[in-house]
Amino acid sequence: MHEHIINQIVITVGQWGKFGGVEYEHRFESLLGQLQKATGLDHEGAVRFIERQVGITARKRFRELKGNGCSTKTG
Repeated sequence: MHEHIINQIVITVGQWGKFGGVEYEHRFESLLGQLQKATGLDHEGAVRFIERQVGITARKRFRELKGNGCSTKTG
């Protein structure tokens, strides 16, 4: 459940970054509220939870790519 909400938040943040708009801000706040309810955390706690989970997922994916022989260099 948490993973699904976090994935939706990541997508929403990406859309907001690309297209802007209040609807994405509202969507983010709605999803954050769902995460707060699911975890019992307050607003700041939920934001920190997202940051940790996204960081963990990114590190895991980086290791997978590196393990598959993919170049991880950018630019």
